[in-house]
Amino acid sequence: MKHVVSVSLGSAGRDFEFIEEVAGNRLLIQRVGTNGDLRQAAKLLRGLDGKVTAIGLGGVNLYLRAGDRRYQLRDGMRLAREVRRTPLVDGSGIKDTVEKELVSWVQERAGWPRPGQV
Repeated sequence: MKHVVSVSLGSAGRDFEFIEEVAGNRLLIQRVGTNGDLRQAAKLLRGLDGKVTAIGLGGVNLYLRAGDRRYQLRDGMRLAREVRRTPLVDGSGIKDTVEKELVSWVQERAGWPRPGQV
């Protein structure tokens, strides 16, 4: 079984774990929150490296895009350096594509924001 873990700087109160089948593969999917504790997140990442199939970073990005520029975010990069063997993602691919389109979609379909809301 493949094992995917999201290490988040968010609240541990939102942690979860479940097993799902995707494309014929059984996946154990977990989220582990660190309540904003960068040291705890780094320790978790070191402990998971080489032991799980993939790791996601939550609550922190590696980069921030503004127009055609890309800026490294120090905390995200520090955490990413803790992982040397396991594939690691921060969700930026989805954020760079889906989030931009989602705003337009919501504006067109739901009429949001309405006049006076902004």
